[in-house]
Amino acid sequence: MAPKFKTLEGGKQVTKFPPTTEERQRDKNGEKAEQPQWRNIIAWGKTAETMGNKPQNLVND
Repeated sequence: MAPKFKTLEGGKQVTKFPPTTEERQRDKNGEKAEQPQWRNIIAWGKTAETMGNKPQNLVND
């Protein structure tokens, strides 16, 4: 899902984006199991502006 950018009254920037992380663990049978976890991130001010200048597909291993 793409980030959502907004400028509030007074010119303050806000960005909302839901990155996905993977939780890795073993199930009862010892098999590897991955479960996606969605996070809700809200950035304000300079951080929101910086997020607007970054590529939208960031990968962190």
